[in-house]
Amino acid sequence: MHAASKSILAVVLVGTSFAGGFLFGSSKRKPMPEGILPISGEGLMVHIFFPVRKSDPDGMDSLVAVERVIPLTSVVDEVIERLLTDSLTATERGRGLYNPFFGSPLIYKGSMMAHGTLRLAFEDPKYFTSGGSTKVSNLWRQIVRTSKQFPNVTNVQHDPEDLFQP
Repeated sequence: MHAASKSILAVVLVGTSFAGGFLFGSSKRKPMPEGILPISGEGLMVHIFFPVRKSDPDGMDSLVAVERVIPLTSVVDEVIERLLTDSLTATERGRGLYNPFFGSPLIYKGSMMAHGTLRLAFEDPKYFTSGGSTKVSNLWRQIVRTSKQFPNVTNVQHDPEDLFQP
């Protein structure tokens, strides 16, 4: 086996062992992380951050949290999937919120957690995550802010690394 293949296998095996925990897909009950509160026996209240429309299209958007209840299994994956696909309620849209990911061609492939770093995998066949630096920064900031609500996430990275580049 080549050195590169061994490295990839090691990353997959380490990622799989970390991914088996509460936030990353295990169906086994785990203790609730501090700061994350269950709503019922099977649901969890989380925040998904959406930008508010501004009159300056080139400016940085403010991010506002909206609450969603998600299943206890695969919490981070579910939250990121909702961020990318969730449509906002009429009330939330009335507050000026919008979801720049809704209807986009960006595909979320999954996550891996190791030593406080959450690595998110995406597929972007139509280069949605490319463009001006403000657009790209706003998109990535939205993902990072949504991800860092979990107390064990201290750093967020993405694969492939050429995404979210101006």
